[in-house]
Amino acid sequence: MAERIRKLTNSEVEVLARIIADTMTGSQMNEIFQECGVQDASNESTKWKRIYYTFLARQEQDGASNSFLNFIKKSLKPVRFISGQNGNYDEILLEINKPLMLIGLQMTNEGKLLKVQAATTISEVERRTRNLVSELQKRHIHQDVIKCCKEEYLQENYFHAVFEAAKSLSEKVREKTGMQEDGSNLFNNAFAVNNPRLAINSLQTPSEKNAQNGLKEMLNGVTHMVRNVTAHVRDMFKNSPNPYVEKRHVVHEPQSPVNKEAYTTAMYGSEYSEHKCFCQMCQKIVPKTHIERNDVQKQPKYGWDQMYLSLCLNCSKDYILLRNNNAVWEKFITSILETDVEGEETVWVPIGNKELAFTAIHLAEIQAIFELEKEEK
Repeated sequence: MAERIRKLTNSEVEVLARIIADTMTGSQMNEIFQECGVQDASNESTKWKRIYYTFLARQEQDGASNSFLNFIKKSLKPVRFISGQNGNYDEILLEINKPLMLIGLQMTNEGKLLKVQAATTISEVERRTRNLVSELQKRHIHQDVIKCCKEEYLQENYFHAVFEAAKSLSEKVREKTGMQEDGSNLFNNAFAVNNPRLAINSLQTPSEKNAQNGLKEMLNGVTHMVRNVTAHVRDMFKNSPNPYVEKRHVVHEPQSPVNKEAYTTAMYGSEYSEHKCFCQMCQKIVPKTHIERNDVQKQPKYGWDQMYLSLCLNCSKDYILLRNNNAVWEKFITSILETDVEGEETVWVPIGNKELAFTAIHLAEIQAIFELEKEEK
């Protein structure tokens, strides 16, 4: 976690230290201290007190709690809990997330520490932590799916959860077959009726062959529908382009209205408040009324929902100044086109002395739009 996190209060450190101490022996604690590059400065023998006094001193020295949070991350690596000797991992996550959510953090079962909207009451903490576990159990989500997209699911980012789950289908088939292809080629060859790499039955009767073909087509359908995130951009451009035209004598506007607010809200809306949005530049959550939607392009030829940014009022001014600098803007567009979004959830694109955070979906669509408009020329 690159961002500096505020110093924790003594009570916060104590609660976290007590939970973490129960997951390890004294010798294991020594190993994790060493892995974190931290000296035990406590002169204590009780495990939780060793953690407590060591990191109280360390955060005073650093002016931030990042070192302690790094210790928590390393302590809760999933691999430490495979044998079960250090406790039940799901139960420990449930307990550690209660104080973390009051701070504005959350630990996932992949051992990642995420920044989330801070809870303000004990009842809210209980509701949110219970929901994380109970929702997954109630819906009987397969463990393989949870592995690849639980982080997105817990953040209620369902589009990306489905996207990651769809990607995992190809990975699972490649893992089982040793094949290197992707998409339709992978599924068509792996689940072929003649000489398949994978078969769901004996393939002796027409019904069995139909079932094999049915599964193959289902996998192809999921891949085409979910993974090809920019195909609809090409369809829109082909079937219903929205050129800018001169209206009311001198006003340059899209021929048809664009729904920029709905799109940016879908990409950057707060998962905890429908009235707030994320600013792509300063990364703060602000009321929607304080968000401006700025066009990526200076002189757009077509109107696209996807070509708008979500920026707070102050960052909007900064962006316009940077966009008006031709050298800065050209480098910005080059960075957009060259940034690899494959396998990413969030990507960062520099602009002058600032940088913008994009969801991978948003940036992929912007890249596709630039390519389409370039082809038209």
